[in-house]
Amino acid sequence: RVQYSIEHPQKTHDTNVNGMLNVLLTARDCGVKRVVFSSSSAVYGDQEAMPLREDMHARPKSPYGLHKYIGENYCKLFSELYGLQTVCLRYSNVYGPGADPNGAYALVVAKFIQQKSAGAPLTICGTGENTRDYVAVEDVVRANMLAATSGSVGRAEVINIGSGRETSVNTIAALVGGKVEHVEARLEPARSVADITQAKKLLGWSPTITLADGVAAMMRKV
Repeated sequence: RVQYSIEHPQKTHDTNVNGMLNVLLTARDCGVKRVVFSSSSAVYGDQEAMPLREDMHARPKSPYGLHKYIGENYCKLFSELYGLQTVCLRYSNVYGPGADPNGAYALVVAKFIQQKSAGAPLTICGTGENTRDYVAVEDVVRANMLAATSGSVGRAEVINIGSGRETSVNTIAALVGGKVEHVEARLEPARSVADITQAKKLLGWSPTITLADGVAAMMRKV
């Protein structure tokens, strides 16, 4: 998580950077055909223009975002130096069944649903006008399967995986419903929405689950 990496930069570096290097080394030495790396839109940081495109300069605002960018560059090097096929998927905000709603770093959709089911107000950091691109986990799984098998990738391509739609935290709260409570803002980018042209072109992938439908499905399972 972004906030956790800000509070624990050394621990998260060891997991995210050294851990990724270990994966790539083991894949190379064991003859693995391809590595699909779970990167993040956190690599972009704050950008002046939207939507976020893969050719934009990385401007991470957290250790987490920096770790993911380092991982992408390691993938590129391993493809160039050792011939290991790699693909880097920059996930937007992934939500869906199984998301952990507990703790200070819980993802917002799962946290809001848990709070509503408990009769508690939905806690919004800052004004709630910060935006993100929310993508259903089922769509993300399908993107990973395509990235693992497609003959069009394997040379450290960086590909956005998102909905292509910009949604505020306030909108998420309205979808879940209930009273809200504003708490202290966190250090995080103000806006985020992905350009998914490359995903369509290289993977033949597009999202199939709308945010409203995805949130409603999660609420039915509570």
